[in-house]
Amino acid sequence: MSGNADVALYLPKQLNRRLRKLPPEVRELTTSFFAKFNEDFRRNAIHLEPIRQVKDRRLRTARLNQAWRAILLQADDQEFVLLDVAPHDEAYRRIKVISWGVNPTFANFEVSYLDELQLPVQAQALGSPAAERHSAGVFDPYTDAQLSELGIRPELLPALRPLATEEEVLALAEGLDDRIAQIVVDLASGVAYETVMDQITRPGASSDEIDVSDIAAALRNPASQVTSTDAAVAKMIDAGFEAWQLFLHPDQRKLVDRSYNGPARVAGGPGTGKTVVALHRTARLARALEVGGNDRILLTTYNKRLKSDLERRLGKLLDDAARARVDVVNIDRLALDIARELTGERRRPVWNDDELRDLWQQVLDAADETGFEAAFLLEEWREVILAGFITSKSAYLAAERPGRGTRLGKAQRARVWDLVERYLALLTAEQVWSGEQICMAAALAENARAWTGKRRYRHIVVDEAQDLSAVHWRLLRMLCPETTDDLFIAGDNFQRIYRQPLRMAPLGIDIQGRSRNLTLSYRTTRQILDKAMLVMSDAEADPVDEDATDLSGYRSVLSGAEPRFLPQRDERSEMRAVIDQVLSWADRGAERNSIVVCMPNAKSVPRYVDALQAAGVPAVAVRDDIPEGDSVHVTTINGLKGTEYHRVVLTEVGADRYPRRFATSLADADPVAHAQALERERNLLFVAFTRACRDLTVVWSGEPSPLLRQG
Repeated sequence: MSGNADVALYLPKQLNRRLRKLPPEVRELTTSFFAKFNEDFRRNAIHLEPIRQVKDRRLRTARLNQAWRAILLQADDQEFVLLDVAPHDEAYRRIKVISWGVNPTFANFEVSYLDELQLPVQAQALGSPAAERHSAGVFDPYTDAQLSELGIRPELLPALRPLATEEEVLALAEGLDDRIAQIVVDLASGVAYETVMDQITRPGASSDEIDVSDIAAALRNPASQVTSTDAAVAKMIDAGFEAWQLFLHPDQRKLVDRSYNGPARVAGGPGTGKTVVALHRTARLARALEVGGNDRILLTTYNKRLKSDLERRLGKLLDDAARARVDVVNIDRLALDIARELTGERRRPVWNDDELRDLWQQVLDAADETGFEAAFLLEEWREVILAGFITSKSAYLAAERPGRGTRLGKAQRARVWDLVERYLALLTAEQVWSGEQICMAAALAENARAWTGKRRYRHIVVDEAQDLSAVHWRLLRMLCPETTDDLFIAGDNFQRIYRQPLRMAPLGIDIQGRSRNLTLSYRTTRQILDKAMLVMSDAEADPVDEDATDLSGYRSVLSGAEPRFLPQRDERSEMRAVIDQVLSWADRGAERNSIVVCMPNAKSVPRYVDALQAAGVPAVAVRDDIPEGDSVHVTTINGLKGTEYHRVVLTEVGADRYPRRFATSLADADPVAHAQALERERNLLFVAFTRACRDLTVVWSGEPSPLLRQG
């Protein structure tokens, strides 16, 4: 309820999804209705009309304009729920496909929309008898009592019984409350009844006596995904999914509230809510810290853009006092600050692999060495020497080399170490310092500091954890004592695009028995997700990564347009097709900043910005921070990590340009490293596909990339 008014009008999350499909002018009418509801209600300027065809007097309508009406549920004297908006003459028809009520298991208010699936049996009435069906139903193995015991309201059962395929269940799930959608999708995809009970129902069930007639009390239950007449409503209606990014799905709250006896992880595909869980986890830990104490929390991630987004969203969850206890810093910036503070080193930091490979090539050329490739030596130095904190030749000669495909004898290792010493001398001469060197220096310094009993942080929360390297994890382990609730990790190994798979336990981070995999996406449509999953069809979990998850059970409850695949003759027609797609979306009313054009190569970004602007489309290159203003965004696929757009154009993924050369050049030098590089390139396509909430278009010239799967 709003803090400065006696009247509240609630917006359910499920309705907001429906509003996204309506014309922009209707969303604007709804926003205006929310803005003036309190004032107009107090001065009797809103005329709430009963719906004559229904017996429940709590159901009312109010005018948005001459053509559209709001359908309202009156919870008590001064609390209302907006159930739907509909054309003036359709209010009664809409009421018949809206199911609302207090859940007798979870005590939250639910609203579900049961017209997402167009089947003849449902076109009659929600109570159509199961006897009229001609095929077996997905939920036939379960009695009504069993389904109700899981937390499905009895009123929903007649809508579930006719469903005969998993696709039909997914279609209907789009209109269901999040937790109920998770239950029915899990059952339909083969998850055992007891597993659903243990993972969703029992942890979320209310222990209090529930009055299903008390709607007002249910609305105040945190599990009710509603918001009221706060200023945020207008943004939610306008922005759709993005404005609900801080709302926890009810079955995720236990991940936030639980106390863990050591490091814990939440994993899952794009759009499943990992970052939301990480943010709420950070906020809960911050509130629990002693006021005025010295304990602090670190919230960290891989890159600057993600850091900025986390910082912005965390500020909406915490008051100033609690927010001051949390440092939000990207991991490389943190390492650099610590290394400079504790070592006094001031060399120029380098995180760009291209520059580091070029420096390795200089070493090879100067040594007249032809037995090793620059790319191989960069990986050997990073994944074996730096990751193992190896500082001497003898230690390297005896070191294990997990995940490295090329075997090296002692003579070869001795030669590699000689090249490493030359490389380090060159870095010093050039006054540069690689990112991994920085992390290693910071970790060693923090390790020495830890012997004095001093640790910088009491808790650490990591987002996009899959792209952190071994030296990153070693640093994080040094920063926090090994105790309860020390490390909370959110990530998805199928979005790993920078680092090799690694074993966490030897780094002091053992998550065994404290890991949960989220499977239901609330961002990407089924149509887009199907194509993204085709890209990943050849992917296999790396045997080195014992903590790897898989994509089994990954589903979406959203539906939309089929992705478009547009092959072109040459690069000129490829660029023209990209521009035409952007213009088409803009002509249909899409906001320009909801569109992104992305490609693998950063050198192409300025060309596309210039081409779009020449075509009359405002466009801006995006690097570290999301720019303000209504312009089309242009960036690399790497730059899309952690973001989402309504519409995505992916280009330059022809066979001659993707996979990129640094990945293919490893084929002869190190077959295992080559396979891992191709896996990261495949993951990058998966990232690009799953940034799209509504529309995806893929454009290339010539033959398509061998990693691209179109079905």
